[in-house]
This record gives sequence, structure tokens and C-alpha cells, in this order.
Amino acid sequence: MKSRLVRALLVCAALVVVSAIAFAAMSLSTTSTVNQPFDGMGIPATTTTTSSLPGDFRADALLTVRTIGAFSTAGATTARAGGANLSTTAANGIYNFGAGTTSLGGADRAVGFLSSGTATAS
Repeated sequence: MKSRLVRALLVCAALVVVSAIAFAAMSLSTTSTVNQPFDGMGIPATTTTTSSLPGDFRADALLTVRTIGAFSTAGATTARAGGANLSTTAANGIYNFGAGTTSLGGADRAVGFLSSGTATAS
């Protein structure tokens, strides 16, 4: 009886592990590098134009200090954009940053965050 229960629990545990692997959005290797280009976000029209993050990426701007968010509630866009000469009064938030010398940067993009010591909760 005990043997049957242990076997059933092992089968259930194995099914949970297999289903977690099967539903993973992206497999990550422990031995090779993973590259994710963010260039597909494009150069936004203005500093407040939203940009879509690549599929299966999310960013969260939590309002409470030291709070862990959930993937399901995080956003799939950046709220702001920046590049060279980012203003010293630039707002806190999730940014679509571009490399280069223009105010919004060039085609080489990256996701980033800007926060000050006084205006950001997390």
C-alpha cells in the first residue's frame, strides 16, 4: 500500500515537472549564451511614445517598495524612450533606450529603467 502511494506521488511529481518545462515560454541553457535583440521595438516618435517589448518579455513598475510582481500582471510595453542627451529632469519609468547621438537614439535598442532616490518606490 505504501509502495503504491509513493509511486503515485513520484508519477505526479514527474508530471508537474514535465508540464512546467513544456509550458515554459523560453528554454534557457546553462552552458550557452542567450541573446535577445530589442531592436524590434524601433525608434519611437517621441519620448512618451510606448514601445512593445519582444514576445515573452514583461516589465513592471511597482508602486510599493520591495514588492515582487507577477509576470501575468506586468506590462508588455515601455512607457518612455531615451537616447543621447537624456534630460536631467527625465521622468522615472521603463525606457526604450537607443544608442547613438540623437535624442531618441538609433536603431540599436535596449530596455532600461530610470529612477531617482526621491520619486521611485521600487
